[in-house]
Amino acid sequence: MNLSRLIKNNAKVLLALIALSAASFSTGRCKDYLSGQEVVSISAASVSLLTLGQLLKHSRRASDRALLIDGTLPGDMIMHDLFAGACSRSKHNFLDDSKGSAYTPLAGGLVLFAADMSWPRNDSRKDGLQDLFLYGAGLTATKGVTDLSKGIFARPRPYMYFVRGKSLTDVEGEKPRDFQSLFSGHASSAYYPMAFLNKRIRFIMKNELSPSEYRSWRWLPPLVTWGWASFVGISRVQACKHYFSDILIGAAVGFLLQELFYSFGSDDKETDTAAETSPMYIRLELKF
Repeated sequence: MNLSRLIKNNAKVLLALIALSAASFSTGRCKDYLSGQEVVSISAASVSLLTLGQLLKHSRRASDRALLIDGTLPGDMIMHDLFAGACSRSKHNFLDDSKGSAYTPLAGGLVLFAADMSWPRNDSRKDGLQDLFLYGAGLTATKGVTDLSKGIFARPRPYMYFVRGKSLTDVEGEKPRDFQSLFSGHASSAYYPMAFLNKRIRFIMKNELSPSEYRSWRWLPPLVTWGWASFVGISRVQACKHYFSDILIGAAVGFLLQELFYSFGSDDKETDTAAETSPMYIRLELKF
């Protein structure tokens, strides 16, 4: 791994996030808009997580990793038999290429920006750019946490376990990515954007539609967003790249980080709206 290149690339991400936000947000608090200090703090925290995750994920050879979780967890075999069947290293689907985990965040970001520009809460330009900033910063942090987990646990992927058996030694051709099952980056990078988009779209609908119209259509955003995220997760089981437990953990991490980063840009009115429309609401706060 080229350490200097890694640090340089992540520094570019940090500068881009700061530049995007500094050009769009006021330096002082304005309703629910971020201040310059908050922008810098959130950017720095997100990119720091990404850098640490990359360093740990690529710091050791696969053969030197201590396997903290080797094999299946409760429920993994049931879901494997249901969705995956026979496993092999070459088994894949259309989401399984190197760019597969980016499809959902990119599509979600486009829809999010279009929604903010079409139905502004305060100022469409600031709404859209702030949402994209928090959306991107949260995705950066999600990637960092995902890589940290992969580096720490070094869990063998299902095709390693089922094809090779329980003995994971003396196997020719093993690669670092063969030991990066826990947890699924596709799942975390799908559940984060879809949860973020679901919350924003429902808030916009709540304010733009009449109460009766909202009650009639409020089921649509969660059905589409959570349905797609779940499809992405199951596709990873089907391709024998992840266990079902990897998907559950990735989904939980993506959702919790979305709750955190979304809360940075939500005002009291929006928080109250989310609490009213959700059967269970968790409020996370972090002051800078």
